[in-house]
Amino acid sequence: RYLRFVRSFLLPAGHAGMDGDLIDRFTGSGLTYDFDSEAERRFLALSSVKYLISRSEYRSHGQPTSEFRKIYAGEALVYEVPDVLPRAALFSAVEVLPDDAVLARLKDPAFNPREKVVVSRETMGAGNGLSTLIGAPPSPPSAVRISRYQSQDVAVEAETPAPALLVLNDTNYPGWRAYVNGQPADMLTANFLFRGVLLPAGKSTVEFKYQPRSFRIGSGVSGAALAILLVLVWRERRTRA
Repeated sequence: RYLRFVRSFLLPAGHAGMDGDLIDRFTGSGLTYDFDSEAERRFLALSSVKYLISRSEYRSHGQPTSEFRKIYAGEALVYEVPDVLPRAALFSAVEVLPDDAVLARLKDPAFNPREKVVVSRETMGAGNGLSTLIGAPPSPPSAVRISRYQSQDVAVEAETPAPALLVLNDTNYPGWRAYVNGQPADMLTANFLFRGVLLPAGKSTVEFKYQPRSFRIGSGVSGAALAILLVLVWRERRTRA
């Protein structure tokens, strides 16, 4: 899914891409990017890519681009990208589309990803509460604070005057679960790849925890094995007594 997201924005028309070494597995070897096209810039914004590292200057129409701010020039060049979406943000306007139509909508020049988020319909449950956000007037998202960030545990502190969709620009990989103020919450697929959680008005603490089914099954088996072992030890001691 990550490959589809990256390639939909970065692959030239008619280029199939390739799977290979780490350096070329996303778009294929031999491709370079100046990030001067609308699709490439949209990819940076949607992905919250704030910095670019390059061996040479980024160019637009043959001239060095002035839209990226060079912040380091040494063994490599480091550029800061303007106007990308916050890593974690609250959206008040939502579109709901079938999953197979989301990527095309995100690339549509008529769609502004800085004012609205697209939710995959297949990830919505009954009574999801998104009705107030569907068709709402577009407006820029507001950034929220990530208070804890670990490999399998992320916490976000948010406050909103009205219901809003929290979008964390981390991959919505199977096994991640969301909790709002300690209670389990449905997680939606936002902008094809990322994690979305509907928040009520007011203050909320949102936790994302990696809890795959295999982990829960393994924990159950381990707990059962430990209980059996304790019973056997207890019976052995009782027999000796």
